Amino acid sequence: MSRSLSLLLAGFLFAAPAAAQPLFEIELGGGFTFVDVEGVADADGAVAEDWNQPSFRGSARALFGAEGGIRYGAELGYQSLYWYSVRIPFGSQPIRREYTVTAMSAMGLARLDAGSALVDLGAGLAFLDDPAPLLSVAVGWEVAERLSIKVRADGMIASQPTVPLGLGISYGFQPRGR
Repeated sequence: MSRSLSLLLAGFLFAAPAAAQPLFEIELGGGFTFVDVEGVADADGAVAEDWNQPSFRGSARALFGAEGGIRYGAELGYQSLYWYSVRIPFGSQPIRREYTVTAMSAMGLARLDAGSALVDLGAGLAFLDDPAPLLSVAVGWEVAERLSIKVRADGMIASQPTVPLGLGISYGFQPRGR
């Protein structure tokens, strides 16, 4: 997993032109995860008893270029997607277990800057139990210099399709001249 993540990130960063002034961003967000929890829990006779689907996200990204209002780069992220508890039949005394589902992610992205509005489109991998394809779209507005608010949806194509949808706030910074 870490090798795949390293290779993906290195590929995006080496593709960036050396003369481009990078923009680094940190983003925090939260929302709700759309997933069939009962379908996830249905294994070996397990029955979902309780669940909640809040999502929390943190990510860091590097964006390069600003040709015609388009930047491109890479993002590394971590998401807490949802939790659930199950009851597993085991003789006369069932076993109860709780699970929290989280994922790390790595993706390439493209950003369209249009004045104070921006659109991010990304594709990469989410690392759940197994790597899963990840597609992301975010629409945001710059509310102050280098501070933006975004509405974001990520689609993870795993054994049960998982779609966290939420709001986030990001802060961007550029290193001073070289």
